[in-house]
Amino acid sequence: MNQIIDFFRNLLSTREWPARWKCGEWSDFHGWLYIISDLMIWTAYFMMPVIILNYLSKKNTALKFNKAYIYFAAFILLCGTTHFFDAMMFWVPMYRLNALLLLITAIVSLLTVYHLIKILPEAFQQKTNIELEGEIQRRKEAEWKLAEANRDLEAFVYIASHDLQEPLRKIGSYSYILFNENAEKFDEKSKDLANKIINASKRMQTMIRDVLSLSTLNAMLDFQ
Repeated sequence: MNQIIDFFRNLLSTREWPARWKCGEWSDFHGWLYIISDLMIWTAYFMMPVIILNYLSKKNTALKFNKAYIYFAAFILLCGTTHFFDAMMFWVPMYRLNALLLLITAIVSLLTVYHLIKILPEAFQQKTNIELEGEIQRRKEAEWKLAEANRDLEAFVYIASHDLQEPLRKIGSYSYILFNENAEKFDEKSKDLANKIINASKRMQTMIRDVLSLSTLNAMLDFQ
């Protein structure tokens, strides 16, 4: 416990250790190669979460796995900060603060891994861009085939309806002529049947005209 208290009490202290330049035999080339490499890594690590967070802020639609983006950004930022501190050790040997930073980085790293393991099953179920493009293409082909089938059906309905009108007109006309020329010879039952034939043919003609009108309207809508 005393060691822990002493650790945090002297967290920023640098008096126990010399600067890294004075530890061992560093040549200028070796030391600056180490420092510049650490700073370049820190710069790259710093830019990555900035890009991720900027992307999240500008995205208008809701994104899946938002927490994964945030955990990953924090993980990268902390990893970069460890490299920055490592470079600064050449002048400011804050080994306690560096150790605490490493601990925080380790905890965030493990939390990131845990979160990734949780979302991996769902992430693997997400379709790739190629799969989505293939699905869109198949849907377009299905819609095109359906439109072709609808056009063929409308053409068939139009032709069939048009061809049915002529025999219906004849049935109605002949029935009307037969009824008028033989009205005196028909009994009440025959007159009733003749009227039913004439009325039925008229209703059927009306229905066919309605079907033709609907077919024409659908064709105009498809054309537009």
